Amino acid sequence: MSPYTVVAIEPGLDDTLLVKAKPWNTIPGSEIWRPFECDPDSMPAWTHDGAVQAHGTILRQKLSQHPGVAAALSNVLSTPLSARHPIYFQLQAGVAERLRWETLWDDKEQFLALDSRWPIARIAESTAPFQSSPPRTFAPPLKVLAMLSALGVKAERQWGKLYAAVEHARLEGLGIELAVFAGEEDLLAAIQKGIDHGTVTGVRAAPIPQNSVQVAAAFDAFKPHILHLFCHGSAAFGKSQIELATITDWDLGKSSVLLGVKELLPALRSVWLVTLNCCEGGKSVGNVHSMAHRLVVEGAPAAVGMLEPIDAGDAHEFCGAFYSAVFQTLRRIQEAPAGMEVEIEWVEALYPPRSVLSESHPLPVNRPEWTLPVLYVRPGEFRVTREAAAPDPGVQEVLRRKVDLVAGILRELPPDTPEGVRDQILDTLAGVPSALRPDRGGNFPGAIRGT
Repeated sequence: MSPYTVVAIEPGLDDTLLVKAKPWNTIPGSEIWRPFECDPDSMPAWTHDGAVQAHGTILRQKLSQHPGVAAALSNVLSTPLSARHPIYFQLQAGVAERLRWETLWDDKEQFLALDSRWPIARIAESTAPFQSSPPRTFAPPLKVLAMLSALGVKAERQWGKLYAAVEHARLEGLGIELAVFAGEEDLLAAIQKGIDHGTVTGVRAAPIPQNSVQVAAAFDAFKPHILHLFCHGSAAFGKSQIELATITDWDLGKSSVLLGVKELLPALRSVWLVTLNCCEGGKSVGNVHSMAHRLVVEGAPAAVGMLEPIDAGDAHEFCGAFYSAVFQTLRRIQEAPAGMEVEIEWVEALYPPRSVLSESHPLPVNRPEWTLPVLYVRPGEFRVTREAAAPDPGVQEVLRRKVDLVAGILRELPPDTPEGVRDQILDTLAGVPSALRPDRGGNFPGAIRGT
């Protein structure tokens, strides 16, 4: 496990906040509670030039008024380029969720969260005494359930980004089974057509269920490890909820399937990660915690939400980059021997999508889009023990299609093509067993390939 530092924010008396640090190495005085004075409503408006940098600078200054916290952050910033030292903000006060901790700015003029050494996440902890969770058991394939239906917003790109990440992970050897529920009739038909023609594999598709009871039944039947929700959401009047639109809803212009934390609880029996790729899934109102925070309190090991409404294009880019990183992290489980315990640090997956969003909107000191996704995790380690399982047919089919494509390219090359060029093409099959690969001419030994 990487060294990490926790900065805890807790409500004090008379609407005040308290802060302390739990550094990786002992720092005298760091774990003494001291006042933290930083009002979210007094922070610069996002429309001001340099507003994102200003937020990060103010947060660093306010935190550094605690000598122990200042020393802990200075220690974090000494992390060498080849290492990683995550920072977690443990937020017991709902109002503290409204501060953009992800904008933390250092003295060398950079955002910590946009450096791979210092990914930033948040900790959500129940008021009940903390008990370390036993390791989850895992038998491949990884099960991903996606509900795609944000009324008025086409989910074709969201589906494309998600499935591309799944296909790439399969090529890298991670077995994945994907269940997709779509609210758009055209999208559902397109996915089903791909399934029927064999261009979409390892996927089951269905329309968005008609009500919350059917949604809960779908969760319970599939038992996903990852739950992805691309939909609308809101946080108002002391309640957070997501809004799914059925096929009929798209004709009527109003979402009818409304899900709060209670309705999502059936998924928490098996889920490892919930992604609320929707409006305001990570937003708190007043002293009321966000939905992402509350899902983790109720038992989800990790949840991602958005602090504010996110542009659909940004939501699609986030989806592709985030799941590519998540699946890369989870490959460690697939590659581990049966019976081995593997620790997963979800915070690793936040750096790539933040970088993508910051590059999509130049001048991150002015544009806050990259700060919108926030990750909540439970305190303690998330560990998985791998069980033995049969090879995943979805992975096998994807690998076979790739091998056949490369073989076809080699066979179409002119006879005088240099062997070095042919070897470069064959290198795209790195990781595929040699017995299943074609020769330089694109041919398979009959005794091996003969099926």
